[in-house]
Amino acid sequence: MAEGPGVNFTAALENGLEALDIPAPEPAALARLQRYFAELEKWGRKINLVARAAPEQIIENHFLDSLTLLPLIAGQKARSLLDVGSGAGFPGLALKISRPELTVTLVEPRQKRVAFLRHVIRSLRLDNIKVIEERLREDKEAWPAYGQPDIITCRALTAIGPFLKMLTNCPPRGTVICMKGPRLKEELKAWQHDDPASPFKHIKTLRFTMPGNKAERALAVFAKN
Repeated sequence: MAEGPGVNFTAALENGLEALDIPAPEPAALARLQRYFAELEKWGRKINLVARAAPEQIIENHFLDSLTLLPLIAGQKARSLLDVGSGAGFPGLALKISRPELTVTLVEPRQKRVAFLRHVIRSLRLDNIKVIEERLREDKEAWPAYGQPDIITCRALTAIGPFLKMLTNCPPRGTVICMKGPRLKEELKAWQHDDPASPFKHIKTLRFTMPGNKAERALAVFAKN
């Protein structure tokens, strides 16, 4: 996963964003994202943070994929984000680096990944971001620890139905964004069948094709009634 002679992180990310018609973050943010990538590569030699792949694939599958949320964040003028099941920080940490003004909470139960997240946060001197080392607690009493985020997201945690069920007691505000691939239609159908009384409503879906591997990606957007 090392950045080899033919791999330029910033250029690869900027080219991918341009292909998706997404404005690139400021140069200082791009530099911090590159440092994040370097730490991911360094720590990845010792612990399993993300699936092993070529550098170009890591950039597209994790960094570029995470930044597809930037237009939604900008469009909603979101100030805060809760990322459930952050893993190695995608999308929450990547979005925080790209939009420093965001207040971000990362929820991740695995100790080694939590150690990595906190290391990157310290190394990049990021403010207004915290890591909660636990699985998301579903009871109403737990939610004050998570705040009242403008956006709640998950990337590879579980299917849509179980995830929305986990958020039953979240505050009645903000937007839930589920990052999905080609199984989106199947998951939506299962959710509608299994939980017809869900307090959530499917608002819209943004679809796109990743420029390098041509993978189908989708952002399914929900609001609580």
